[in-house]
Amino acid sequence: MVPTLQSLWLVDAVELDSETGKVSLSGLFNRVDVPADADYAAGATIFFSLRGVHGEVRLTLLYVDLLDDAALLERPIRIEGQPLETTDVSVRVNQIPVPHPGSYAWELFYGAESLGSARIDVVVAD
Repeated sequence: MVPTLQSLWLVDAVELDSETGKVSLSGLFNRVDVPADADYAAGATIFFSLRGVHGEVRLTLLYVDLLDDAALLERPIRIEGQPLETTDVSVRVNQIPVPHPGSYAWELFYGAESLGSARIDVVVAD
């Protein structure tokens, strides 16, 4: 069974309250300002929530240049969950490639099936 994506965000930080189980996200963004000569942007945390996870599931997180659909990063992810529970996942990426200003996307896949994506725009800082 294919999991259902509930959310997919780029954030600066994720905190889990061990007493309540609540997740706090800070610094939600979809735009990065970089110097003109930058090849990389500062890192981020990709946070997503899934429903319908049956035991162990293998996913793939791709960072794609939307100019030519080239995959610049690929990250396999293995998670475990229960079908009736929400499974929250945080993936830290220390540097984000930015070969040029423009639009990119973090895409989440279950096998060949796209579960969803989060777009990020890279702008040259003034």
